[in-house]
Amino acid sequence: MTLVVAFCAARMTDLVLMKISEMSLEKNQISIKTQTSNGGGIKLDHTIVFTKREGPICPVRALRIWHDERKSLRIDSDCLWWNFSKHSVPSPDNCSHLLSEIIHKAGVPDKYSGPTIRHAMITKLRAGGATQAEVNAFTRLAITSNVVDAYYYRPVERDLGALLTQQGQRHELFY
Repeated sequence: MTLVVAFCAARMTDLVLMKISEMSLEKNQISIKTQTSNGGGIKLDHTIVFTKREGPICPVRALRIWHDERKSLRIDSDCLWWNFSKHSVPSPDNCSHLLSEIIHKAGVPDKYSGPTIRHAMITKLRAGGATQAEVNAFTRLAITSNVVDAYYYRPVERDLGALLTQQGQRHELFY
């Protein structure tokens, strides 16, 4: 879950809406179809694509491991993620708590959480020269939204995605 957020800037609600039936597993990539709505009831379809990476930090490998683990546990739900403590589909709040627990175990300071990873990805994209519209498309925001620059773009923040993957390399944390 952590790598999914780090590599695609997913929101907690995005995580809850990810379905096994909407996953396409290929040799060098995994794609997940998902939807967002703009508040006005208009639903937009998106496909999030994860490509295989060399080294120990690879979202494709992590998703394959989780997919196989789900099968072996015989989880009877189409939701990609699972709340083991409640034996049910997780809520966005459950995802946020789990994600915070994972990143804190990896050594990331307590002041950072799941949404902070998303914001760090947005900051990295903007600092790397991506336009607001490009970042909006990547993060599944409305193309004309200015929320990225108004709230998320924080050039002084540390690159939490890089920090998380560095910590993950030391702890071999894949999901």
